[in-house]
Amino acid sequence: MNDIEKQHLFEQFGKKLTYEREQRGYSLQEFSTMTGIKPLKLRNIEQGAIHTRLDALVAIMQVLDMTASELLGEIPDNKGDGNSEKQNTRIG
Repeated sequence: MNDIEKQHLFEQFGKKLTYEREQRGYSLQEFSTMTGIKPLKLRNIEQGAIHTRLDALVAIMQVLDMTASELLGEIPDNKGDGNSEKQNTRIG
């Protein structure tokens, strides 16, 4: 995986994280308290600006009650037409 593909992966992860957090009605501050991750770091993760360590990813998965596969998956389409935002980047 080249650097561009890695950056795309982190950006997609950030979008999915933001979507899942907002779907559950958590503010950034609330989510920060729940995960133990500082708000600025969470914002940077959501924007794809920084890469996160595994322990932060585990904390996020626990609070959202999601697996890594679910969190790295597609963002559901809000239009109801069955299309989703696809993530075409493979890990590895």
